[in-house]
Amino acid sequence: MDNLTHSLVGAVLGQAGLKRTTGLAVPALIIGANLPDGCRKPCSRPVELSVDEIRCAVTAFAQLGLWKVRLTGGEPSLRRDFEDVARAVAGVPGIRRVAVTTNGYRLAQRAQVWRDAGINAINVSVDSLDPARFAAITRHDRLAEVLDGIEAAGAAGFDSVKLNAVLTREVNDDEMAAMVDFVRARDPSLSFIEVMRTNDNAAFFRDRHIAGQSVIDRLEAAGWHRLPRAPCAGSAVELGHPDAKGRIGSSRPMQEISAPVATGCGCHRTGGCICACSAMAAAICAHCFPPMIRSR
Repeated sequence: MDNLTHSLVGAVLGQAGLKRTTGLAVPALIIGANLPDGCRKPCSRPVELSVDEIRCAVTAFAQLGLWKVRLTGGEPSLRRDFEDVARAVAGVPGIRRVAVTTNGYRLAQRAQVWRDAGINAINVSVDSLDPARFAAITRHDRLAEVLDGIEAAGAAGFDSVKLNAVLTREVNDDEMAAMVDFVRARDPSLSFIEVMRTNDNAAFFRDRHIAGQSVIDRLEAAGWHRLPRAPCAGSAVELGHPDAKGRIGSSRPMQEISAPVATGCGCHRTGGCICACSAMAAAICAHCFPPMIRSR
């Protein structure tokens, strides 16, 4: 293990409250490898790791028990060699799940290519099913493209296709029933995500936050029932319905999750996952690493 990789492993394990040893007391760690195409922070050195450096870092963590990697952003597919990164990560021995969180704008054209590159789970951000509202929220009138991408992902054979929606009072909370109906008739799952309280959004949080438990209560009242937790499934409570194809989850903010937390599956988690900028590039751009630890 080279010095850079050794430093990255030590930094991430330190954030998880673990000591670096020849092995871990838990069988799996989940690491989100953030893939911005460059870094906006005032850093004198480049932040982007090469494909080989990402492969090296993931290999080091796989040797410690890592089996799932999530490629995030910003929008990870903006990276020029995104598919090479995915292929490299998927080819690391021991990696069983490569997931991507995307805005879905390129999904209709690239779904099969991404699946062939080894990606087997897709999360798509969809905060509204109304075209005008979607455009207002995202500043892009591209809901139709995103929905086409979701259909393409289903046809491409991903193990998991999940929609993420941040449910916000007086913004899109009146669409909860429509979103539930959408997955009731389709295979993709849906995850309602709570607005997270931060140091600079106190007023917004007070006015817009919707508690995840209230979402769960509404779903259970409508006949949805809690499902057994899948291995390393994160913080979401997942529910199913006998008449629905898809599943629905409700994810809590990171602050409400004790860290580290050992779930029933034996995975070690900090707020659901351990994340780092540009595949744990803390040693290259110190400005990027702490925000990613806090926000994922």
